[in-house]
Amino acid sequence: MARRGFTRDHFALNHPAGSLGTKLLKVKALMHTDWPRTGISSSLTEVLRAMTEGRLGMTSVMEGPDLLGVITDGDIRRAIESAEREGRNPLGLQAGQIMSRTPATIDDEALALEAAGTMEARKITFLMVERQGRTAGLIHIHDLLAAKVL
Repeated sequence: MARRGFTRDHFALNHPAGSLGTKLLKVKALMHTDWPRTGISSSLTEVLRAMTEGRLGMTSVMEGPDLLGVITDGDIRRAIESAEREGRNPLGLQAGQIMSRTPATIDDEALALEAAGTMEARKITFLMVERQGRTAGLIHIHDLLAAKVL
């Protein structure tokens, strides 16, 4: 294979359903490049709309190309409970008050198996994907299941 210039990456692209192809599959082959986004001052209603339309159980909080954080269903539940305990109106919450500021990330060149391991270890369902230090997309556990990585 090597003499013909046929690399493991070529094999993975041509045989993604095979066990070797699956093991060599990179995050960039499975990631979403169009993912749910909202701004830091977005209202709770706007956040929920982005999450509903995105159908991934999350939205990123962006300022231009910069990732500021992510919001999950769980983040919203915790924020609503906290606001009610403090006597505040939960509908007045903004994305910046709800978001997790340190989302888990992975490089787009990483193996999909590494993404699966990170999600399993951290008990999360998605990772934000970076390319050369910039947010390029996200990979969801459903993407790994569909590709038979898990």
